[in-house]
Amino acid sequence: MDRPEGIGRLDTFFRRLKVMDVSVFYPFLLAIMGRTGSNINDREEITKSLESYLVRRMICGAQTLRLWKLVL
Repeated sequence: MDRPEGIGRLDTFFRRLKVMDVSVFYPFLLAIMGRTGSNINDREEITKSLESYLVRRMICGAQTLRLWKLVL
């Protein structure tokens, strides 16, 4: 997650997350990745939704100060 080097969807997402400087979602993402029965398709869908949400917030100029409440 911290040093994505591949070209897959998850690596792209983690690179973008790093650029957005939103590490507050790392514990949530680790929990999802470690969940029993979770597969790559589940992870990709979750990261697509999360990325879409974060990009829309950036476009609207929303601050990231309270994102930790969303993670909880």
